[in-house]
Amino acid sequence: MRTFLAAILLVGVVPAAQAIPVTSIPGGTIYPFPPPAQNTAGPRTIAPGITWTSTVTNSAFAFTGAYGFCENGDWNGLNMIGLIGDLGTMTIAFDSPVAAVGGFINYAPCSFGEPSISVYDSTNALLETLPLTFLTGGAANSGAFRGFSEAVANISFFRLNNAAIGLTDLTVNADAAAPSAVPEPSTIALFGFGLLGLGAMLRRRKQRVNNWL
Repeated sequence: MRTFLAAILLVGVVPAAQAIPVTSIPGGTIYPFPPPAQNTAGPRTIAPGITWTSTVTNSAFAFTGAYGFCENGDWNGLNMIGLIGDLGTMTIAFDSPVAAVGGFINYAPCSFGEPSISVYDSTNALLETLPLTFLTGGAANSGAFRGFSEAVANISFFRLNNAAIGLTDLTVNADAAAPSAVPEPSTIALFGFGLLGLGAMLRRRKQRVNNWL
């Protein structure tokens, strides 16, 4: 009986928010990396409440020169951040959590570091990670938009990992759509079935008691 009641109660539990990988962020704000161009580990302020740091001391910030990604081609003339290393991370931190973040990305397939992007909440708990496997064919200034979106503003850190990874056109959506106060139909149905099951169990238990009397 206790197990059945626990199962019914769990039906109404809402799972934790999970970031969804996306290839665009419609309506997002694009943030340039402000000069001066610099080789540094940071911190550097991108905009009020948005900060960039790197674990590689000579990473590129606000760089507009030539930057190579092996067979994935070169960037030149783009306002970008670049790891300049096979291993390491660059982190973009938000003072106030956001609902979506991403950018136009490229990486060096010839690197032994495994390229990926990740997002974390304010406790630094991982929300989602996405390995990068796309190939550009080597065209100049090529790459792909990659990022994450959530139904709630829960993203506090955006990390770019390994493989001389670079990013331009940092795009952020600070606000999420207002969550619905109405439960999903599937949740309502499951909860209803649970109540029906509980009623049937109680009726059978009452019948057994009557039979014993």
